[in-house]
Amino acid sequence: MPIQPTETAPKLPKASTVEEKRKAHPNAYTPWTDQDEKDLAARCGFIDATIGDRYVKHVAEEHQLAQVYLQAAVAQAALGEVDEAEHRLGAILALPLEDLLAMARTVAAYVDSVTMVTGSEFATGRPAESGETESLDERVPPDRALTLRLMSAWSSNDVTSFDALFTAAASDSIGALHARDLFVFALEVTEYRAVPAANPQAMVKALCKAMTKHGPSHFSWDLPQR
Repeated sequence: MPIQPTETAPKLPKASTVEEKRKAHPNAYTPWTDQDEKDLAARCGFIDATIGDRYVKHVAEEHQLAQVYLQAAVAQAALGEVDEAEHRLGAILALPLEDLLAMARTVAAYVDSVTMVTGSEFATGRPAESGETESLDERVPPDRALTLRLMSAWSSNDVTSFDALFTAAASDSIGALHARDLFVFALEVTEYRAVPAANPQAMVKALCKAMTKHGPSHFSWDLPQR
């Protein structure tokens, strides 16, 4: 037989109106104001910020986001979505020059690790139909000429020349457009190399390895203290 429940004291009837509830709790149903949120945030240690700001802002630094975007772009390029991947370059190119140079070193090291071309092979002119040797500037657009010179310097371990070339280009309004091509070139190489590899993860892994060694890995990944 089921155990019979014991009798309990009758429950008090619930307050039927806000006024009756406010007799015991004066602030019942009072909406929160912006100042209330700021006061609570200050008590929790988040001075001069609302609770919403705590979760919306300061999630990641610009350079942190740029590194993640670059990984995503390489993954997309490895799947053949180069055009879509290029749309992610905006966040990278908007970085301050010091951070942008670190990202340029990253993609140069990445390309150098996944290709067989080295040194002057990147910038060597090809024979023209007349039998004369074409200069690099004659056979490719200016932005790709800069990219090939950058890769030639990097793969020759001439980091000083690489930094000087890229910094000079990125500091100029027109040159900045040419500097973008280095990242586009990395995505094109990714697509080409991923066809036989058939594994986008391998390309992203190679990028992460280059980023750890040459990129902005010295920056702290800790969230800002508030």
